[in-house]
Amino acid sequence: MKNVTYFDVNAYCGEKNSATSAYNYATQHIMVGFESSLIDYMTFSTSSFLPFSELGVRFHNNSKVYTYTNVPSHVFNKLVNADSVGKAFNELVKDKYQFRTFDLAEVQSA
Repeated sequence: MKNVTYFDVNAYCGEKNSATSAYNYATQHIMVGFESSLIDYMTFSTSSFLPFSELGVRFHNNSKVYTYTNVPSHVFNKLVNADSVGKAFNELVKDKYQFRTFDLAEVQSA
């Protein structure tokens, strides 16, 4: 079940194009918190200048964040809208995408 935590940032970066008054690329970061026994929160980041997207997952049972690369936005949407985010994660993401981890405890103590 989703809780009320939702964060959406659109950041426009790069050199401004004088012809269109727009920036060259945009980055979107979304964060959703869950009332789940498995997952604390997820983040999803996309950018028009990078050829991939990233799904970040923080599990309740440890201080590590797992970052999965090349997860399509439709998979993230299915996760956010699932009745059980843990079950959806296991079916749609686990063992299907490459990931790396970093430990929040180490970052916070530095």
